[in-house]
Amino acid sequence: MENNTTEKAVNGKAEKTSSAGYPFESIPDGLAHVDAIVADSGSHSVISREEISASVGKKVNTLGLYFSTWVQYGMLEVVRGAGYKPTPLYKKYSDKTYDHHELEAKLEMFNNVPLYKKIIENLNNQILPNELKFQNILKEEPYNVNANSAKVAAKIFFENAKHLGLINRLNKFSFSLTPNGHELPPKDLPPKDEPQQKPPPPPSQSFLTLQVPMSSGVLAEIKFPKEYTDDDLDLIAAITIAYKKVKKPQDSGSKKFSLDD
Repeated sequence: MENNTTEKAVNGKAEKTSSAGYPFESIPDGLAHVDAIVADSGSHSVISREEISASVGKKVNTLGLYFSTWVQYGMLEVVRGAGYKPTPLYKKYSDKTYDHHELEAKLEMFNNVPLYKKIIENLNNQILPNELKFQNILKEEPYNVNANSAKVAAKIFFENAKHLGLINRLNKFSFSLTPNGHELPPKDLPPKDEPQQKPPPPPSQSFLTLQVPMSSGVLAEIKFPKEYTDDDLDLIAAITIAYKKVKKPQDSGSKKFSLDD
C-alpha cells in the first residue's frame, strides 16, 4: 500500500503525518498475478492498466493496492503515463536457470519492501511476538503503519516470512539474501560433481605352478601360493589321493574338491 497522508490534531493544530506503505498480498500471490499478466502481454513491452485489469480479472479502479504491492516487491516498474512493465528481478525469477535462482529472486523481492527493510534492520535474528501482537509493533516508530492497516500488514509479513523459511518454530526471524544464510554456488555455472574415489585394487597374489606330466602326454598343473608350508603340501597330496578314490569317469572340467567331499 502506498504512503497515505492523514491529519491529526497536535496542540490544537492540524499536523500532517505519513502512514507507511505495506504489501497488500504475499509474494506467491503477487507472482501468480504478474505471471498471468506476462502470459497475456509478454515480458518486454509496456502493459497498460486496462490490459492488466483484463489479465487479473479485476476492475482498474480496484487495482491501486495491487499495483503498489507489485512495485514494492520489484516485480513491476512504473512507466509514467503508459503503464507498467516487468522488471529484471521478475525476469530473474521467471527465467531461472537453477533451482536456487527462484529463491534468490524472492528474497530480493522481500528485501525490496521499505517496511520489511526496517523490520530486518531492527528485528533480524530476534524472536518475534505472535501475529496479533506484531500488529501493535507496526503501528509505532519506526514502522508507522496506519492502525487500520496494521492487521493486514502483519498477516502478509508473516505469510512471506514463513513461505521463505525466515521464521523457525520458535518464531525467530532470520533474514539473509543467500538461501539458508549460506553462500550460493557461482552464478550460471553448473555444479561440479564430487570426484569419485576408486576402490583400492585387491592385493595381488603370487602363485607357483607345479606341472605334472600325465600318461596321456598332457601336462597337469597344480597352482598354490608361494607362501606355503609343508602341511599345505601334505594337504594337497591327501586331496589328490582322496579324489582318486571317488573319481567318476564322466568327471571333466574345473572342480573344487576337499577332504569332506
